[in-house]
Amino acid sequence: MPSDAAVERRIMAIRTGFIGIGSQGGPMAHRMLLRFPLTVWARRPEATVEFAEKGADVAESVKALGAACDHVGLCVVNDADVLEICGRLVPAMKRGSLLALHSTILPETAAKVETLCAEHGVAMMDAPVSGGVAGAEKGTLAVMVSGPRSEFDAVAPALNAIGRPIFVGDKPGVAQTMKLMNNLVAATTLAVT
Repeated sequence: MPSDAAVERRIMAIRTGFIGIGSQGGPMAHRMLLRFPLTVWARRPEATVEFAEKGADVAESVKALGAACDHVGLCVVNDADVLEICGRLVPAMKRGSLLALHSTILPETAAKVETLCAEHGVAMMDAPVSGGVAGAEKGTLAVMVSGPRSEFDAVAPALNAIGRPIFVGDKPGVAQTMKLMNNLVAATTLAVT
């Protein structure tokens, strides 16, 4: 079993990136910055200022971020944004790197991104989150994760920085289905109450 120091060195060698530093993604990225070297990119450059002040690198483009990072977290608002960003990001990522998809999207969209990743030798973990802004700030998000089981251990240190990862299946879109069911149950409970 590796020593704590060896584990820490391995973790610090992971070059992480994050796109989608808004109300929920921003606190997630801050939690990652506490543990890893971090590169961020945002459509609005002013959103990156606070990260730069805390020691993060700011990429000049989506492609530059993809080329610089071993692990990229993506937390943008909707399916169209996910597909548009991934169309630029994934081809620029190094073979063997990993994309963690934190947006809540349709399972079919997650499957499309996984296909794109496979074409470029990038692993994808479908990893939507639940817990809102408060959970993101505290690092207590529930992270539903599906994708290759072999990649789960590799992505776990980064996911541990933002919450509690739970492996739910090996197919792309399974975690998105679980997240959508979670949202349905929450909305139904609220309506009944």
